[in-house]
Amino acid sequence: MAWIGYLSPRSNSDPKSPYESAFIDGVNSAAPARDVEVLYTGDSVAGGTLTADINALVGRTGRCLVGSSTPLADEAQALHGGLIAVALGVTDPTRYSGGTVVFSPNGAGGKANASRNGTIALKHAYPGLARIAIAYNGSIAAKHDEFIDLTTDPAALALGVTFVDVPFTAGNLSTVISGLSSPADMGLVVLSDPLAVRNAGAIRTAWGSGPSTGPGPEFTAAGFAMSYGPDRTNFYRQAGRKVATL
Repeated sequence: MAWIGYLSPRSNSDPKSPYESAFIDGVNSAAPARDVEVLYTGDSVAGGTLTADINALVGRTGRCLVGSSTPLADEAQALHGGLIAVALGVTDPTRYSGGTVVFSPNGAGGKANASRNGTIALKHAYPGLARIAIAYNGSIAAKHDEFIDLTTDPAALALGVTFVDVPFTAGNLSTVISGLSSPADMGLVVLSDPLAVRNAGAIRTAWGSGPSTGPGPEFTAAGFAMSYGPDRTNFYRQAGRKVATL
């Protein structure tokens, strides 16, 4: 029985994101007889658990070990260079010359560029906006970094709006979004994250019908006015289909 090891930066208690689920769907649609093991790791590669997680998969994965982000793929390649077969969401696919990179959704600065462009598009669609709330998963430090990059970008600053910092967690997401004051002149931009994608409907309900945009078609399907960026969920589904043939 062939196993595909999938290294993903989240804990065992966290529900599967739409990305992992789509990856598994893609594998099963191309090769239903194969089994996929989705191995959840900690958010920090430096935490010391990833080495053990990778070693636990070696010998069981057959021909494929997937790293779902740049640090995870780096660690996997450093430990077992010949085993790494796929790296998802990496900014520089050429660094994995020891394996086979079958899909890489992000170009250099991909997420930051997408959220900036989404913010600009929202302001252009609603020129009366004086404030734009940037909502993101506050439990991930990289998301706050993305907020800083976005709100200090010259093109975003040229919009002439006030940016509002809106970090949320799984436990307070609806409360934080619905608690934004005086939203009449405010738009909402949601940054890309599996937690946000899973809760697109809840965010839309908490926000209401005001100007809003989020990362991918899940958000317009949930009733957001606009969406930005690529269909990342489908990227992972396509990657799964390709992996199933390796």
